[in-house]
Formats: sequence, C-alpha cells, structure tokens
Amino acid sequence: MFEGDKTIINFKKLGSGTVIAINIVGLTLVILTAGLLSTTKTVPSSGTISAINLGVYSDSGCTSPLSPLNFGMVTPGTQVT
Repeated sequence: MFEGDKTIINFKKLGSGTVIAINIVGLTLVILTAGLLSTTKTVPSSGTISAINLGVYSDSGCTSPLSPLNFGMVTPGTQVT
C-alpha cells in the first residue's frame, strides 16, 4: 500500500514466525553491539621506590624499608593508599 510517499506495512499480514524472527535478530544485534562496546584493559600497577642518600620507609617509626610497591587490582574510580 502506498499513501503519498510513505510506505505502510500491514503488520497483521506478517506471520507470528516472522515477528519472532525479527525480534530475535534485533535482540542479537543489541547484545553483539553491547559486547563490542565493552572492553577491559589491564595495565601494570607495580613499581620500585628508589632514593639517593635518602631512606624510604613504610611506617612512621622508620623500621620497615620500602622498595617494592604493588597496588594489586585497582578498579576505576577507586583509590589505593
């Protein structure tokens, strides 16, 4: 059917199998798009503390020298101390 320049689809003529197939294809496209837009990036989060003629300690009593530094797993928006 044509009404002016617009095409009108009569959904009553579509079979239920066709409607289900269209819904499955649409849902599949949404899921695939969401999967492609989500990504994970692992970045190293460790380092070494070094100082020339200066001691670096992990406690206020200066009894535990600090050299390796490992943050472990840090998620976005969190703070590690």
